Amino acid sequence: MACSVTRYRLHLRLLPLLAGVLLVAISPPRLLAQEEKPWSLEGEVGASVFFGAASQTAILFRSAYTRKTDQLELGLTGGFDYGQSEDDDGNTFVNKRDWTLGGELDHQAGRWSPFLFVTGEGSLKRQVDLRLSGGGGTRYFLVRNDRTRFDVSVALLAEFTDPRVPEGEPDESNTLARWSNRARFSHTFIEGRAEYSLVTFYQPAFQDVGGDYTVDVETALTFALNGSISFKVSLIDKYDSLAKDRGATSNNDGRLFFSILAKR
Repeated sequence: MACSVTRYRLHLRLLPLLAGVLLVAISPPRLLAQEEKPWSLEGEVGASVFFGAASQTAILFRSAYTRKTDQLELGLTGGFDYGQSEDDDGNTFVNKRDWTLGGELDHQAGRWSPFLFVTGEGSLKRQVDLRLSGGGGTRYFLVRNDRTRFDVSVALLAEFTDPRVPEGEPDESNTLARWSNRARFSHTFIEGRAEYSLVTFYQPAFQDVGGDYTVDVETALTFALNGSISFKVSLIDKYDSLAKDRGATSNNDGRLFFSILAKR
């Protein structure tokens, strides 16, 4: 019985990969680099694959909407992660339940691009019930052409965090200012059918750079399948220096995802 359950879980984990293979087999590829449109809508569904003494599963849902004019670009994003694991006795429990919402408004002004942004998130893994932040900054494009895009940005933001605390314990919510430093790189190859991307996010507290900071890193390979469908392999790693102080089991949260990406 245990062997059957294990095989069933393994099949669930491999569904995104099998779906990608099937789409490649029945459909011709389409270039990732497409004609510029005033708007785009993107959705992603993925699952992680983990093998070892303890079974772990995770699913990922993300979406993004972008609207462009001659000088402005509006981006709206949303995401939800859910994961389960097993303890030493074989009991299943939820070890990951994260959500995020965000909006960003960019002013396209050549190499320099000022922007405003606001985000909201919650994380069971990092023991955060609610975190709201918003601010502004500027982005500089080092490279921007048909195949390669590389930009860096710096911003200042205000952040409100309401940590997850046991029932009956006093609320320890706090508000502070942070620096935000982000670098984004993407490059298409194989005649535009594949893309490599890397995004790094470093956000230290304004008055405690070495003690209170978060680091987010996402690197991905995306392969065009057919029409507007792509297969994506991504490594997502989030680090919160104060997560263990809030009761989390670790400051680090890393996952490898296999996803199907739809875009129009």
